[in-house]
Amino acid sequence: MKRLMSMLIVCFIACGLLVSKAQGKQNQSKQTVEADTTATDTTLDVIAYFAKGDTCDYWISETKWKINGKDTIKTTDIATKIRLVVTDSTATGYKMNYTFMDIDNDTTTNSLEAKLANAIAERVGKTVIGTTIEFETDEYGTITKIHNLSQIKKQAKTLFKDCMKDLANMPEMKFMKELGFDISDISKNVSTDELVEGYVEELKDLFFCHGNTYKIGETEEHEDATENSYESDSNRSVSIDEDGNYTIQGEVISVIPQSDIKALLSGFVGALKDKSISDNFEKEFDSQVNVDAKNSSWFAISCYPDGWPYEVIKQNKVKLGDLEKVSQTHIEECYFSHIKK
Repeated sequence: MKRLMSMLIVCFIACGLLVSKAQGKQNQSKQTVEADTTATDTTLDVIAYFAKGDTCDYWISETKWKINGKDTIKTTDIATKIRLVVTDSTATGYKMNYTFMDIDNDTTTNSLEAKLANAIAERVGKTVIGTTIEFETDEYGTITKIHNLSQIKKQAKTLFKDCMKDLANMPEMKFMKELGFDISDISKNVSTDELVEGYVEELKDLFFCHGNTYKIGETEEHEDATENSYESDSNRSVSIDEDGNYTIQGEVISVIPQSDIKALLSGFVGALKDKSISDNFEKEFDSQVNVDAKNSSWFAISCYPDGWPYEVIKQNKVKLGDLEKVSQTHIEECYFSHIKK
């Protein structure tokens, strides 16, 4: 039963459930840049100074680790290459293309999560390579519109359907179905908007800070729990180096109560056909899980003086006792061609 409890807790961490209540503050404490900005020594305005023809390639690495005490296992490692191109530049903003160029995955990892990720990566590679998202920003670099959204939605729905079929045919998923966990049930609860978000999430990360003003230096804040959010501590650091490159980073650490963890896992266990698992869960949860969980959400972006991002790191870590699940997205520039104005 202890092994099963660990598996279920890891499932909770892997799914990232309850995390949404622990996040959200990364979007706060930002001030919109006014049209007539005046630079000072105490604030940083994140503004895009792009030119038509500017081209930047990035590798987006998505990695996950499972930690149990002193043991660390990498469970997922997938890299996607994308290209950003400025197709038009006007006084009111920019038109840009975001194209998927390549995808690479680590096939040496043998975990179930890695098998699932590799199966999805293979299908995604066949579908999205060459796909271009056409979008616009305002004069500061804030994304204002995605043009070919209907095309992206159609492709996302087809891709998700095909991925679900691939996963359902895996022996591991067939075994889970025998226990009462049918992956097809998950697909029924996934909206088209969520699928599209999977396409544009990293695009939004690259322009997350554009159009905002930040106070240079370090800030800290504590918030008590409310009906819609957990107790949290947050910090942010903004710095500029001697070349004018700047980095904005922030972290939110939230406490997830035992009661919420138990409620979530009870729902999962209750859906399984094997009622002995459900009965043992109720008996043993309190004795094995006697601490609250902690969720750490960390984000950092570094840009050149002209507003082009050259590195973005987004990391989420959930810790429950000795068990931890860490997921990280690392976006790094690998080619940059800047057209001088």
